[in-house]
Amino acid sequence: QNVIKRVGYFNDNNGIFLEQESNGTLNFVIRSQTGVGASERRVPQSQWNKDKLDGNGVSGFNIDITKTQLFFTDFEWLGVGRVRCGFSMDGKNIVAHEFYNSNHLETVYMSNPNLPVRCEVRNTGAQVGAGGSFIQICSTVMSEGGYVEAGREFSHTTNLRTVGVGSTVPIIKI
Repeated sequence: QNVIKRVGYFNDNNGIFLEQESNGTLNFVIRSQTGVGASERRVPQSQWNKDKLDGNGVSGFNIDITKTQLFFTDFEWLGVGRVRCGFSMDGKNIVAHEFYNSNHLETVYMSNPNLPVRCEVRNTGAQVGAGGSFIQICSTVMSEGGYVEAGREFSHTTNLRTVGVGSTVPIIKI
């Protein structure tokens, strides 16, 4: 179909995501910009190291990507920790693949851990508008080690001068 689908915690330079290629292959991917340009470590389902979710793994589950899925990823930051990817099925978190980074890489596995939740459908063929659909229901991001608020503040300063008691001053005009 010439369509690639991605969902996860990523941007154009860094992140961790689940990818479905045009031929249906599922991959877990770590994208990293630690030098010039971004590189990707892509692991197809046939090489997942914990549970391939093909019905023969420890869980016994056979993933049906045509049905709804609860994908999760968790990672140890400091740039060199473990990254786990998997799915929640029947109330169980099943780790399908672990990326090991500490003592395996010469640099950090990604340069920025503060990323957006992102869904992407990308047409890779010459035919514009060639079919593909993606339904994203919900998402969440949790942090155990603290966080720094990012994004736009939903407030505005009025730069008002000090006014006397009993004076009427508009706070906001629409």
